[in-house]
Amino acid sequence: EFVNQIIATSSGSTTFGDSIDDVHRFTGSLEVSSSINIADSPHTGLAIGNSDDLQIYHNGTNSFGADNYTGDLIFQQRKDDGDIIFKNDDGSGGVTAYITLDGSATRTNVHKDLRFDDGEMLQLGTDGDIQFYHDGNNGFLSHSGAGNLIIQQAGDDRDIYFKSDDGSGGMTNYFYLDGSITKTVFAQSTQHADNAKATFGA
Repeated sequence: EFVNQIIATSSGSTTFGDSIDDVHRFTGSLEVSSSINIADSPHTGLAIGNSDDLQIYHNGTNSFGADNYTGDLIFQQRKDDGDIIFKNDDGSGGVTAYITLDGSATRTNVHKDLRFDDGEMLQLGTDGDIQFYHDGNNGFLSHSGAGNLIIQQAGDDRDIYFKSDDGSGGMTNYFYLDGSITKTVFAQSTQHADNAKATFGA
């Protein structure tokens, strides 16, 4: 056991122990001015905590940046207005940002597409009141909480368009809410099923 401080100077590498089973405990601080290389390990690697609760390692195939066994795993940025940026391969030999936790704007910015598997929902609201999902056959926008489901266009003189297949492999507008003339405009014919009524006026 090395107490308080140990200084190892070498023009090459400094090795402690001769076996992976060797244990060296340092009381105090360990300051390294260059690199620490840890060999491939099926588990553990760099172990942090009294019970090796947090482990960072490479198993020869994949890297495990934070293998946690106790409590929550917290990624925290303390720099004022600093960000946390998650990057990955850009498909062209470089790297690019996929998700940014923007500390100055206090929001999460998504820079690439998000894809949810069939049956998995995008839920909005504390109780998941609104759900967007695809069940493998159909797509759904569902509202199950308190209050009304409101579809709103806030742009001045802008419209809301309802489009569907045109019967020839394309898309066409069926009707739209025209915000400049405050009218509902039907661009295609309408058909009412038997006993269904269209009511006009008060």
